Amino acid sequence: SNVAYNGSLLRNLLPVKGGFDLKANEMYFISNRNFDFENDTFFLVKISESLYQNPNPSFTVQALVANQSYGIPPNAKQTATTFLQTNDARALSGFIENGTIHFAGNTVDFATDLAAIYHGKINVLASNPSVDLTILSDTVLEYGYPNLSFSGQTPFDEQAIITFNHTSIDSFPGVSAIFYSDDAGYSERLHLVSGTSKVNVISGNFERWGDYSGSQPKYNNKGEVWISGFMGFRNNFATSKDQHKTFIAKLSSPDKTQTSIVSQQASQIKTYPQPFTEQFSFEFEINQAQVLHFALLDMKGAWMQDLLTKEVKKGKNAFLFENAGLSPGLYFLQVSNTQGKVLFTHKIMKQ
Repeated sequence: SNVAYNGSLLRNLLPVKGGFDLKANEMYFISNRNFDFENDTFFLVKISESLYQNPNPSFTVQALVANQSYGIPPNAKQTATTFLQTNDARALSGFIENGTIHFAGNTVDFATDLAAIYHGKINVLASNPSVDLTILSDTVLEYGYPNLSFSGQTPFDEQAIITFNHTSIDSFPGVSAIFYSDDAGYSERLHLVSGTSKVNVISGNFERWGDYSGSQPKYNNKGEVWISGFMGFRNNFATSKDQHKTFIAKLSSPDKTQTSIVSQQASQIKTYPQPFTEQFSFEFEINQAQVLHFALLDMKGAWMQDLLTKEVKKGKNAFLFENAGLSPGLYFLQVSNTQGKVLFTHKIMKQ
């Protein structure tokens, strides 16, 4: 309670979930001035430790300025006289991975005055963080209620699948998706499903639009995301025939097929003991003999040291690494081929 910045209360708090995996200890939340017609400020709320670590963890609220403005979205048209409610511009979905928070919410496209969505990025490791904000919109369709999930194969893949509802005066409410990666930017809009009717459930000209939408990575199958969205549905057996229903889909990163082929080269990957003290064993099976390079990365994905470059045999391989000088904490063992292609990255913990 009483979460405020300079004495002005924050109305909403979006908890930021884990991207590649679940996160422990510190926790982030995103807020903004969601009812302003135009604003460029977001608020980063941080709880620095878990209650397990500290029964009275520090709590901070920081104002971050974006590179462009967001604003309260207009209600989206589904016909000439009926509208879908967009509510406000609060952040609706977010995750953190490798020091970067990705989040999304509703906004207006100031150029067209149509309902649109925004995608924001915050580097929490920066000494003076800001918000890199992108407005995603269309000249005909109106967008609303975005969700996004991490879709990378390793913690160092900066990418996401963004899903959202769409509608227009000439089409029925449906669901779309956009793929984002730091390397390639934004994909073209992927049309997932078209509605079969306008929505007319509530009396009057304004219908709810954001119900039953969500996004969730499948943590034990990297690159796979399950989503739900809102679509118009014609039900000729009901008294009110113009209804809505939930659309559910399994989506995959476009990089997943390529990475899956690579990951099939190695299996039965394990390290022990976990955590280790002075040395650890690393075992894996591979389907062809080749020269591999082993490197140690810190928890942020930065290179620390080269461990070994060696030709491995087809089948099972085992190596013993000694790193008594490492400080306690989380590290990554990265394995790549002679062309520099990363085959896999494996977590290790120093006690």
